[in-house]
Amino acid sequence: MMQPRRAKIFANARRPKFAIRPSIRNNKEFLRDGVINTIAAAVGPGHKVDLKNYDLLILVEIYKNVLGMSVVGPDFEKLKRFNIEELRQPLSSVKPETDDQSGKINKNNSA
Repeated sequence: MMQPRRAKIFANARRPKFAIRPSIRNNKEFLRDGVINTIAAAVGPGHKVDLKNYDLLILVEIYKNVLGMSVVGPDFEKLKRFNIEELRQPLSSVKPETDDQSGKINKNNSA
């Protein structure tokens, strides 16, 4: 039987922490646990799983009979899962300065 090839990114001496995030839709052949175990075995021993503070995230997308995989860095969540529409949204936590009495936006920033 053919052995899976390990990606060069997992072959270095640094031993990055990783997480696996599968998404399976309209497919009854693949089970979530089976996909996770198969991918983890391909990564190899010596690497630690860390679901929140990972160095590398392995995304597995299965839709019907199509499978796609990506390996992304820890900025995946910070970059809103690479969703362009979400990245275009302005930050809701940033509010313009207002004048306390009138409630109008203060354009003069005196520091």
